[in-house]
Amino acid sequence: MPLIDIPVIALLPPLSATIRSPQSKRPFRCVIVASGWLAVVLSVVLTIGCGRQSDRVGEDSILTEHQGMNAEQFLRSVFSRYRNAESYRDRGQVRLNYRSGGKTQSEVAPLSVWFDRDSLYLNAYDVHLRSTPQNLTAWITDPTTRNFDSQVVRTDSQSGRPAIHAMLSDTVLRERIAAGLAGPPPQLEWLFAAEPMERLFDGPYQIAFGKPVTFEQQECVVVVVQADEDAYRFAIEERSGVIRQVQLPSLRAPVRYQTAGDASESSPIRLTLDLAGATFESPQDQPTLEPLPRLPRFVSHFIPLPPDQPSETLDTRLASFKIRDQSGRITMTHRGIDGVDFTLLLFANDRPSDLVSAANLIQWAVAMPADMRTKVAVGIVTDETAFRRLPRDCPAPLFIDAEVDTGVTVQQTVGAASGQLVVISRDARIVWIQDSVSIDSIARLGRVVGDLIDGVDVPARLRSQWQSDESTYQSVLNAEVARQQQH
Repeated sequence: MPLIDIPVIALLPPLSATIRSPQSKRPFRCVIVASGWLAVVLSVVLTIGCGRQSDRVGEDSILTEHQGMNAEQFLRSVFSRYRNAESYRDRGQVRLNYRSGGKTQSEVAPLSVWFDRDSLYLNAYDVHLRSTPQNLTAWITDPTTRNFDSQVVRTDSQSGRPAIHAMLSDTVLRERIAAGLAGPPPQLEWLFAAEPMERLFDGPYQIAFGKPVTFEQQECVVVVVQADEDAYRFAIEERSGVIRQVQLPSLRAPVRYQTAGDASESSPIRLTLDLAGATFESPQDQPTLEPLPRLPRFVSHFIPLPPDQPSETLDTRLASFKIRDQSGRITMTHRGIDGVDFTLLLFANDRPSDLVSAANLIQWAVAMPADMRTKVAVGIVTDETAFRRLPRDCPAPLFIDAEVDTGVTVQQTVGAASGQLVVISRDARIVWIQDSVSIDSIARLGRVVGDLIDGVDVPARLRSQWQSDESTYQSVLNAEVARQQQH
């Protein structure tokens, strides 16, 4: 089984080509903007999977037609109802379920839409958008960035039915939504696209009825869309024709449970969109929204934030420690793994995002050029639980964290957070830190490692660049705020 299987990888250069690629000013999270919502969802979610559980059409199918229509005709009629609706609202949430330590864990994020004639309110992850005949307003609730530095987009809006492209024309807003658990809210495509879910009907898919279900005490017809081994289940309320739930294919995480019998068990990851309270009925009240930032800074478009200020631990020297990997053959100290100039050390505990970072880093290490391998090594420091979830044939040495020479763990000695990647030089300095290893950050990591090998003082450059970026950002933002005040 491959270490990671990501459909969007075809959109990226080969990993071997990302070791030293042209520099980009600022890295972004994986951003997928596609015309079909199903393609968006899979592209985002499959960054945590490397195989899928087969859900074949027909396994639970009991209907051949409903209201005189076959499954495809019925599903087309549902989307047509959305496209012509004058009102719609839901309390949507996207839910990610996975097994960890024998227990089911969940991650939930809001993905709700309120629409009535020419007004729309959107709550997608930490993004909020209000579109009325008077104006369009968008803001972000994110304490880690001081609510995106209190920026609030306010622009003129188009009259009549909201247009999806106009609502999501802002690059930062669009990318932020696309990077969420399930990408952009599919309700927007159902309601406002000229041909909702057109790619679904044009593609080589099988569409059939599934076993009816009950959602919020309402009987629902189920339509199953089969794409190769992937099945998407739409639960549609029989009475009103509103979609109440969408289940995406079960994913298989790139992990294995190690047992005494040397057996392995992959862990399914399930993504579900629950549309509680979904209805086409006209609302009696306005929706309750998150408040604007306390001191909003109105802009015509979001100004990208500068990179975070470099960590205080960057360029510091580590206290002495020594640890061996699980094979007992590789030693790592505060100077890194023996025999190399730089060690890339990932701290991966039992969180799905940490395991994704581990899979991405391993893939990068496998693609590393031969001449770089003599100067650079990769290691993963993990706890007991996460160790059991990593492949036994992992090509990177695995170190189970424990108290070392200093009486504290390696992670505590380095001062790293769970999921962080830290680069240690042969002279025991921390020369690079990043919060995770994503597909889109691999290219930048390769450039940083290449610069370190070439003798570049990366910490000094990073601090200088941050000061320049921060100054430029404040100048651009202040000018934009002043223009909006005059407008």
